[in-house]
Amino acid sequence: MSERKRQRLDEDARRLDLCAADLRELSAAIGTCAFRAPSDHVSVPLQRSCAASKTPRPAAGRPASRSLYSVVSSSAYAAKTYAQSRQETWAEALQRLAAELDAPRAQKEAAGRCERLRRRFEALSDAVRLCQDKLRRAGDELALQDRVESQLAHEEAAWEQQMQTREQRVAEREVELQALREERAADEAGSADAEQEQEHEQEDAGDDTEEEEEEEQAAEQELRVERAELREVLALRAEEKRDIQAAIESLQRKRVRRSAALAEQRKQQQQEETENVEADAAVAARQRVLAELRDEKEALQRDIIAAEELEEKLEENVRDLPALKDELQRAKAERAQVQTHLDSLRLELARRKRKMRHMVDVQLLTARDTNPPTLREEAVLLHLLYEHEGEMGVNELKQEASAVLKEHGKPNGNGVVIRALYSLVANGLVQIDRSYGNGLVTSLLV
Repeated sequence: MSERKRQRLDEDARRLDLCAADLRELSAAIGTCAFRAPSDHVSVPLQRSCAASKTPRPAAGRPASRSLYSVVSSSAYAAKTYAQSRQETWAEALQRLAAELDAPRAQKEAAGRCERLRRRFEALSDAVRLCQDKLRRAGDELALQDRVESQLAHEEAAWEQQMQTREQRVAEREVELQALREERAADEAGSADAEQEQEHEQEDAGDDTEEEEEEEQAAEQELRVERAELREVLALRAEEKRDIQAAIESLQRKRVRRSAALAEQRKQQQQEETENVEADAAVAARQRVLAELRDEKEALQRDIIAAEELEEKLEENVRDLPALKDELQRAKAERAQVQTHLDSLRLELARRKRKMRHMVDVQLLTARDTNPPTLREEAVLLHLLYEHEGEMGVNELKQEASAVLKEHGKPNGNGVVIRALYSLVANGLVQIDRSYGNGLVTSLLV
């Protein structure tokens, strides 16, 4: 398998995984859309499906006169229980949601969302189907290429084994031919020696000529046999050489044909891939244009709905405008009355505060003229607070109050001052803040 094929197969598998992930997300989105609790803005709440929208079972606490097993058979009760208890698949939920949204009062936004989810599901299904087809074709091509490569490897191995066998046979024949040549050379040398010996023997003994002729004939016969065997060996070697050359040429022709077929197949595959890529690009472009048009349509629909709602609100506001104006006039009149009453109360409070301060000052000024003195401890405390802008420490207030009371000949103990101070606190004229040192006295009249 080539690296390019592996990369293409991995890419197709990755795209298939992405499509499967998109399908899972789509199923999750459809599940959330189908089982979401209805909000206040939804005009028609989602209802149960036909299988689950029948007459509800009586509550557990409600008394029943008859048992279910006396009315319904066990098989029917089990089927109904299974239909109610089993979890609804996303496809059934989508169909049920589409059926519910076909109601006359269905909300347009929910219907649009359902339609978008359905279109997206169809597009993803087509993409998954296309990826599966591509993956199947790629698998078939890879399997065919693997079979061709394995067959070529098997044939090459068989051819190599056959060539090795023939080479071994040729080597054996060459060894035999070499041995025959050596034997022939030895026989020729022996025959030459024999001829010389025969000449000497002819000179010495003429009676043995017939025997020598017979021996020569036998030697010539042996030489002819050996030459015939050598010719046979040479013919066999030439025939084997021709067979080897023919086999090599046949294998070369087969390899050329197979390489041409593979090149043609690759060319066709590249053309198909180019066509598929172009088709996919065209489909993707059409889908993008269609999605843009749908988004524009949905945006226009939302704008139209928002404009209609705004117009309805404006009409309602125009209808309610006289009543709102009357209500506003009444509220303004009530506010003016309350403000007038508040101003009068503030004036009265300021008058009473001035009167209280005047009374305190008068009592301090006239205290020495009376016999016995009629100076009160509470008046002394209020006078000291007036002089210190309404705030004094507890210890400082006790010391200065004791000094003033001592000047006027009144009891000036700490107990007297403390009782007067708490009397003012009880009457709501002063307050004590214990979080500030030993305590901070604040007058409510300043």
